[in-house]
Parts: sequence; structure tokens; C-alpha cells
Amino acid sequence: MASLSSLRDAICMYVEKESDRGSSLDLITENVRSMLLRARLIASPTIESATKSKCQDDDLVVRILGWCGEFYSHPS
Repeated sequence: MASLSSLRDAICMYVEKESDRGSSLDLITENVRSMLLRARLIASPTIESATKSKCQDDDLVVRILGWCGEFYSHPS
């Protein structure tokens, strides 16, 4: 699960950087959602693939957005 750990670290750094710039948690999570949507569309360019990918990725999206809140509340 090294890739999941690396993803968590990247989210932490992004949230820390944005909160230092004065971004709200709402703006940060909106930006993260946009990035995830773009990544999903790049990985699954057809509507059918994107829909299937959405179902498989929902748990990961929830986890990532949870990390945003965690790191925003308790920056390292």
C-alpha cells in the first residue's frame, strides 16, 4: 500500500500549502474533487468506463476528502 501512503502524503502537502495561502476547506475539497474527476475522465474516456470507474473509486474519493478535512484541521 505504498502508493496509498504516497497519495496521502501528496494530499497532506496540497492541503497544507493551500491552507497556508488562506484557502478555505470548501475550496480545497472542491479543487480536489475537480482533480479526481479529471483523473477519472483521463483514465476512463468513455461514459460507460467512467460510470464503472466511479463506482469503484467512491470509497477512495471519500477517503481522500476525509484526509483533506483531517489535514486542514490538524496541519503538520
